[in-house]
Amino acid sequence: MIRVENLSVRTAAGAVLLEPLSFELPPGGGLFVVGGSGSGKTSLVEALAGVSPHRVQGTFGMPRPALLAVQDAGRAFSPYRRVGPQLEDSFPRSARAAARALLSELLAAVGLDPGLTGRYPHELSAGMLRRVLVAGVLAAGPATALLDEPTAGLDPSTRWTILDLLRERRCPVVVTTHDPDLLRHATGFHALVLCRGRLVESGPVEEILSAPSQPYTRSLLHCEEAT
Repeated sequence: MIRVENLSVRTAAGAVLLEPLSFELPPGGGLFVVGGSGSGKTSLVEALAGVSPHRVQGTFGMPRPALLAVQDAGRAFSPYRRVGPQLEDSFPRSARAAARALLSELLAAVGLDPGLTGRYPHELSAGMLRRVLVAGVLAAGPATALLDEPTAGLDPSTRWTILDLLRERRCPVVVTTHDPDLLRHATGFHALVLCRGRLVESGPVEEILSAPSQPYTRSLLHCEEAT
């Protein structure tokens, strides 16, 4: 279960990145955090992961360990090591062989050759690195998976494949996205809608899609300019 109470994020200078928000997810529940650029999505998942560079206040509890797949996948890898060994750093030692096998399956599922784990990061495109990172996080079997814009820039078939893989997770999954089309396919998940650091709406994805209560959410879902 993930339980968040009055979680807020501010810069050292006091600028508000995320106003206090609260929510709760049942065990194994999945959450989509939706909003445009600057809405506070990344601030939220970085706070949950414990890697925020800003001042975090409030209380939250979630199953540990939690792994974060950052939005800029290139930042997650050292340029001096091959990607496979870097991913394996997060694999539990007692189940490393099983995690390697699962990683190969996940890479194949998202359209990648499992052999590319022997390459260096600069030998892979940004989209490939994004898929490798998502596969690595899921293969590691974290108690909570946090994915920041995991499908940005990917073709539709790969986006739906990743969404299917997330549905198969038996641990809490928190996903950020600015893609309304992805949300339309995320039935069965819960959603938070953020705008300029403020929570404007929350509820089951199906309810938000069928009857959004806020103008911002309606504009977001219709790909109009949100104000």
